[in-house]
Amino acid sequence: MCDYTPFGGTILSSTTEEGLILQVALTCVLSIASYHLIELRKQKRLISYIAANYAVVIIAAFLGTQFQQQAFSADQQKIFAAWEDRATYRCGKIFRMLNPSERICSISSATSLNAQAVLIVGNSHADSIKTSFNEVAEEQNFKTYFYVTNTPLMTKRKITSDEVITDALKISSKRIVLHFSPKGVDKDKLEDLIQKAEEHLILVTIIAPITTYSKHVPKALFAESIGEDDVLNKNIEDYEQENKAELTYLRNLLKNRIVETAPVFCTPTCRVINNDKELLYFDEGHLTLKGAKMLAAEYKQAL
Repeated sequence: MCDYTPFGGTILSSTTEEGLILQVALTCVLSIASYHLIELRKQKRLISYIAANYAVVIIAAFLGTQFQQQAFSADQQKIFAAWEDRATYRCGKIFRMLNPSERICSISSATSLNAQAVLIVGNSHADSIKTSFNEVAEEQNFKTYFYVTNTPLMTKRKITSDEVITDALKISSKRIVLHFSPKGVDKDKLEDLIQKAEEHLILVTIIAPITTYSKHVPKALFAESIGEDDVLNKNIEDYEQENKAELTYLRNLLKNRIVETAPVFCTPTCRVINNDKELLYFDEGHLTLKGAKMLAAEYKQAL
């Protein structure tokens, strides 16, 4: 813990002479303890050894929690909590193991017999909103389906527009909702999808790319909290300028079937925390569950 640095990953080396001495001393103590507890008393002390190991793990976890609570403020702990504020990745590992050939999965618990199907298509940005989207969809009597892979309709990737249409027809879906990171969707595949969707009377809408940052949002906010100059400044004009070409293209292509997102976060200054000082992003551009919930009205519009 002496070398713990927020967002520093696993640090195996010491940055100070004192830390190195402490690490060597701890290594010696643990080696001696291991020798006496294991090598000399393998059979007789096995149960005691297992119990001792569990106790050490529990105590270490408790001390780690106490260390974090004492070392960091409540606002800083909210910054660290952002990394965990997200749902299971895509369809989850268990679904992939049990259904290796399936391209899509249901992420809805809705059991209504007359629930309509809606298919969400997108990359990791779609993954970050899928849970909150599904909550709104269920309220509107929709059952939500999602892609197992992270790269549908992207350049040089496997999932094509034909396959998306095939999957939509398979679940009898008359709605496809797209959401990608800026410049994430392949334009040729998108245009082909829209054309083929119209032939099958499937409505395609797109939730516009959200505001993203060049810096890791939690790291920048933590740096700011300890007095370092790493403030995140962006407004809606910046968003429009950064994404001008893509937004113009999408707005012309989809007309009233594009759902804007920037006004939710930028009024006009863009926010990265909510009123309770909880983070809306867990990295440079992916929304936390709390951040994704802010788009509830937009999900309803997309449906």
